[in-house]
Amino acid sequence: LPVNLALSLHAPTDEKRKALMPVARAFPLSEVLGACDYYFEKTGRRITFEYTLVKDKTDTKEQIDLLADKLKGMLCHVNLIPVNPIKERSFQRSTREAVENFKIKLEKYGMVQSLSRPGNPHDNAVIESFFSSMKREELYRREYTSEYAFREGVAKYINFYNNKRPHSTMNHKTPAQVEQAYYTKQSVSRQGSDG
Repeated sequence: LPVNLALSLHAPTDEKRKALMPVARAFPLSEVLGACDYYFEKTGRRITFEYTLVKDKTDTKEQIDLLADKLKGMLCHVNLIPVNPIKERSFQRSTREAVENFKIKLEKYGMVQSLSRPGNPHDNAVIESFFSSMKREELYRREYTSEYAFREGVAKYINFYNNKRPHSTMNHKTPAQVEQAYYTKQSVSRQGSDG
């Protein structure tokens, strides 16, 4: 199927990847990037790498240089995701200055990248867990006969995930409920500042 590949990279070294996502213990970075090379060789399609920005861990100049070296020569896009702090982990979000510096330096390396907006539930908290959840659901195990059927399946799952599935990390609310509360809070805050 002509499906684009998005990979949860999140860090340019095995050590830091394992700290961020334990599943990386089973998949060394060399094997992951080797599989990406094979995917591109067979499809010619650009790969998207999801990269989490964690203060003083994955947002330093050293990490930028390592990331650029690992992805050098690949047709890829890097999606930068400032981490959402949660009480179960000690990770802190990168400062705005660190995020901007990271973007600028990646641009100097000639790498195409984008930035998920910090603070928006759907850009961070939801997307970070969506694909890991999808892999455990029926959607990931089913065989699809066409790209259209696959896209329809994904669309239905996204609707279910956002509107009907409460999450323990969101105080047992759905992502849609969290998003609505977020924008309501922002609206009230703006009205207060205008008054």
